Amino acid sequence: MTILKKRKCAAYDCDNNIDGMMSYALYCSQQCRWREHKRKTYEKRINKGKCPQCGGEMDLSEARQTNPSYCKKCQEYYHKKYLNRKNDQAHKFL
Repeated sequence: MTILKKRKCAAYDCDNNIDGMMSYALYCSQQCRWREHKRKTYEKRINKGKCPQCGGEMDLSEARQTNPSYCKKCQEYYHKKYLNRKNDQAHKFL
């Protein structure tokens, strides 16, 4: 019988141990694996000067903010989503 050493999850924000017999597993769950994949993808896009969400070009001339985190398309999408959520909450109280 092989005794496996306890290993920590490779996700930067997870302190869980990896359970199971798979010695090649890096993450404690699919959620940690996916979260770490997305974090690395966003980091690569930011380093290339792209929008972290969609990978599009960051056009700073037409941005809503002086130092935007997202491209104009994503800013508009999230702004519309915010307004819709705000309107939905206002209608709940009527």
